[in-house]
Amino acid sequence: YNVGTQVYLLATLKHKESGRVVVVAVTHLKASKSKENERIRTQQAMELVDVLAAKASEVATSIGLSERDIPIIIMGDFNSEPTGEGYTRTAVKSVIERHHSSSPRLASAYPLDLPFSTWKT
Repeated sequence: YNVGTQVYLLATLKHKESGRVVVVAVTHLKASKSKENERIRTQQAMELVDVLAAKASEVATSIGLSERDIPIIIMGDFNSEPTGEGYTRTAVKSVIERHHSSSPRLASAYPLDLPFSTWKT
């Protein structure tokens, strides 16, 4: 990422039987609760979405499809919730809102009204 010391791993995968292509990424965004860290997470999440959209576009062009025909899967620990405690913008909220405004189409694997998607003991 351009901010922070965290990284992401991106891969373009092709299903052997169907030939269908998917772009996949995994990441672990900046940890620890604070407004500054949420700002960093938000920047990281938006950068990742931009990189994935560019990769999907590149792949689509190379095989004669539309960018919207290339599925994108993002996995990882965003260390963020859809709404933050006093924060106006969170990493997850930024990605979800991006879904409504431009390509690529993104959706959560979890219902967004749950208080958590994993449980730490």
